[in-house]
Amino acid sequence: MSSGPLAGLRVLDFGWTWAGPYCGMILTDMGADVVKIETSQRLDMLRLSGAFADGIRDHERSGWYAATNRGKRSITVNLKHREGRALVLELVRVSDVAIENFSPRVLPGLGLGYDDLASVNPGVVYLSLSGYGATGPESAYVAYGDHLGYASGLASVIGHPDDGPTPINTFYGDPVGGMYGALAILAALEEREHTGRGRHLEYAQVEGLLTTMPGPIVTRSGGGAVERLVDKSPTMAPHGFYRCAGDDAWVAIAVEDDDRWGALRTLLRDAGEAVADLDTFTERKSDEAALDAAVSAWTAQRSPWQVTDACQRHGIAAYPLMNSERLARDTHLHERDWLRWVTHPVTGPGPVPGVMFRIGDGGSQVRGPAPVMGQHTQEVLHELLGIGPDRYAELVASEALL
Repeated sequence: MSSGPLAGLRVLDFGWTWAGPYCGMILTDMGADVVKIETSQRLDMLRLSGAFADGIRDHERSGWYAATNRGKRSITVNLKHREGRALVLELVRVSDVAIENFSPRVLPGLGLGYDDLASVNPGVVYLSLSGYGATGPESAYVAYGDHLGYASGLASVIGHPDDGPTPINTFYGDPVGGMYGALAILAALEEREHTGRGRHLEYAQVEGLLTTMPGPIVTRSGGGAVERLVDKSPTMAPHGFYRCAGDDAWVAIAVEDDDRWGALRTLLRDAGEAVADLDTFTERKSDEAALDAAVSAWTAQRSPWQVTDACQRHGIAAYPLMNSERLARDTHLHERDWLRWVTHPVTGPGPVPGVMFRIGDGGSQVRGPAPVMGQHTQEVLHELLGIGPDRYAELVASEALL
């Protein structure tokens, strides 16, 4: 029996790649029984996304899939088969939530849109996480995370002033959409407690990305020009990434007020760096290039951790820039239980990222490894629909389960 605030809640996760499955991951961590609907005829792209365990490219070895689908159950169903679709609708009858992040035409075209599901279960909460929404001139566009970074305008407000639109190198629209989607589902379930009815929740990932850049949007809406700040801050100086001793080693430093600047200035002068007083933020901002040169000269003689330790002892925000390998060894993250170890049926023991939200004592937790594709098909159909071995064999033979 599962524990957690969502124990007893059943979710059908039709999600593809990252956004929908990420939403399902959050609900899984909170105790929901999340059943991932898959098919061997069209593999989830996340199963084919590296890095792969042991460097072997295989759909059961994707680190992305392992992280995003941990703790779920997987069934393989042929949604284009009449009996496969009928099985899914029977699962809807005994479920609470359905999640999908296809373009708006896909599941309705298979007879599995909100109206179809609500006809068999009026209490179902159905979340659609499309890229551009269900209506409007761009609604039919297929969206991936890199597209959304450009379409939202996010790529135009990062980078250097003279750059073109700057790639973000991760698909922020997906996890942002997944988190907003999980919140919307919880709100709809709360509403259902009072009304007894479900709801179709429709979320456009491109709109969610707009909430990550409120300053530029407000500025542009008022007719102002959006300044690309690179690694600078409009309210702090010095502020940025500074090269340190070592191979491609960097540290982030952020000085938030005059007192902390005084502490950093003392560190610089004690090390022999010539730096002006620049007592006020206005003075520091007006001479930011010289300020950065002094800080860079100091950090260049030290490792990122030496800079971090010196700064933090004086109340100055600083921390090394990390790649994935360094993050996996970070002592602070280990203290926070950020990495959790699970044992996968194919790849064996390995780490996955910890929970997004902490709820009490273990209310949200990683509840197991990601499933092998179709690992739970027979188990789920027997447990939820009472399908026995003979009927199961018939469904496999007819390719309804595929």
